[in-house]
Amino acid sequence: MIYVNSYQHFLYTAIASDSVLVSSAFIVQKNRDYNTDPALIPWVGLYADSILISPHTFGGATPWIAHAKLLVYVQECSAVNMEDAVDRLFNALYPVLSVVNSNKSLGGYGDIITGITITPYQRNIAGNSIFAANEIELTLEARI
Repeated sequence: MIYVNSYQHFLYTAIASDSVLVSSAFIVQKNRDYNTDPALIPWVGLYADSILISPHTFGGATPWIAHAKLLVYVQECSAVNMEDAVDRLFNALYPVLSVVNSNKSLGGYGDIITGITITPYQRNIAGNSIFAANEIELTLEARI
């Protein structure tokens, strides 16, 4: 069986306890509403996404392979302009990706992270704050 909540919990613990992220006052949450509060910046949100289970047969054996997706949102904001918000966002992405890259097997819960896709998520203005966020989609492969 594939336990996406185990992957998510391990990743949450790894990000929330990383010394660089702790010293930079990152707020890390899982399965929470998307952040709209500039007081909670820099912010990282973790969510489980989809699971695809595919049966495969090789030489009479019947291993099953599961592909799971986790979504990680990294958000920053600025009171200056969108360019400053995006610059802050890319500075915040590096330590989060560093944690992900150093834990590609997610503590042994998953076989391996097979893909990382980073896409712009939201660029918006709320009050006097300019928010910028990216979505990091992690694709995992596990044998079950």
